[in-house]
Amino acid sequence: SFDHKPNVRKERERIRQNGGVLVQSLSGSCSYRLTQPCGGPTLAVSRSFGDFHLRPSMSVEPDVFCRPLERWDQFIIVSSDGLWDVLSDKMCVDIVAELLYNLNVEKQIPLKNACEIAASHVRDLVFSLGSNDDLSVIIVPLNWNQGDCMEEYFSIKSSPPPEAAEFPKQPKKKKKLKKGKAC
Repeated sequence: SFDHKPNVRKERERIRQNGGVLVQSLSGSCSYRLTQPCGGPTLAVSRSFGDFHLRPSMSVEPDVFCRPLERWDQFIIVSSDGLWDVLSDKMCVDIVAELLYNLNVEKQIPLKNACEIAASHVRDLVFSLGSNDDLSVIIVPLNWNQGDCMEEYFSIKSSPPPEAAEFPKQPKKKKKLKKGKAC
């Protein structure tokens, strides 16, 4: 995959050629943020389906890669940057593989439902890990477990197929203390 971030040289050049303005990021996973010449909201991505106010410097044109599917191409994870800023590609793939295996193979939940449940779990996990960005997650099955290749995937990882996936629950909201009261 390829992250469309303003800190990528090719993206910075395209943004500037199209009249976009880059400002230094004060926080987050990106060193630059895209904005309008007159200021306003900033974004840590350089391509988006929405954000019409930033066009033409904000591109909707995707990078397209074509290649034949292979045995190990089990699913695609389509997500907003709120997920990828918190989890690495590998971490997310491993989590989704374990969830789908547990839900679909072990528990016999239909694949469509397993994908929906896994996407919700990943979204909730990322939220619990502190992401406060937009979080959209879609899991698209491709060659899911054809020829029991997920059994082989887990044996290659030197671990047995996962038991039930457990994720941290969302943090409880802290109660406000009245002045003068101790914890």
